[in-house]
Amino acid sequence: MAKTSNQNWFAVCIFLFAVSMVSAEWSYGSEKIDITRFTGEISEYGFPADWQEFTFPSISQKTHYSIVADTTYGPVLWARSSAGAGGVGRRISEDPGQYPILTWSWKIDSIIKNGSLSSKDGDDFPVRLLVSFSGPIPDVPFKEKTLCYVWAAHEPIGTIGINPFHKNIATIVAVSGSDKIGKWQEFSRDIVADYYQAFSENPGQISAISLMTDSDNTKTQVEAWYGPVYLQKDNRSAP
Repeated sequence: MAKTSNQNWFAVCIFLFAVSMVSAEWSYGSEKIDITRFTGEISEYGFPADWQEFTFPSISQKTHYSIVADTTYGPVLWARSSAGAGGVGRRISEDPGQYPILTWSWKIDSIIKNGSLSSKDGDDFPVRLLVSFSGPIPDVPFKEKTLCYVWAAHEPIGTIGINPFHKNIATIVAVSGSDKIGKWQEFSRDIVADYYQAFSENPGQISAISLMTDSDNTKTQVEAWYGPVYLQKDNRSAP
């Protein structure tokens, strides 16, 4: 991620502010919400209609994204970063108390060996899944707290670190190391529990989901693939 934090994270926040709220296309009370819907209508920019790309003004190279076919999941989002940064995201409004379980899948072609949760020079990851939550002043830059799930190079799974550029972003290691490179990895996380562990408070409404591959600080190259992303009800205690 970029070294000039205010300018670059302001760009992300402006993106979140600019994207209009989308109406839910699922029925109330459904067990699972499909966030990605890569099979939906594609806009002129090559993304699903309710998704938008965001870039950073201070970074000349941007991450490239496109929808590609995959034998496992069908349409997925492909990303390639060559010393660049940028992402895609979608505005939503959902109650994490109703849908606390986040499930997703991703795949990478390599880790970023110098990536780091705590170092500004190493704040790059081949894949990020960001979940933003509305705060007391919604849609104001730097006020939305965010969970950022990543594929780390060295830090153990479950490690939580505050982003070195921005204190409202908590980075959580979902997978670590190079053993699973080139293979789809599937995850399920309780975002309410993760949020409380990261920020010592309960979350507000889920306000946005973003996907991001970046390698601008480490000046490396990486490719990644993002599969389906869902919000689900918690049925772990159901008979």
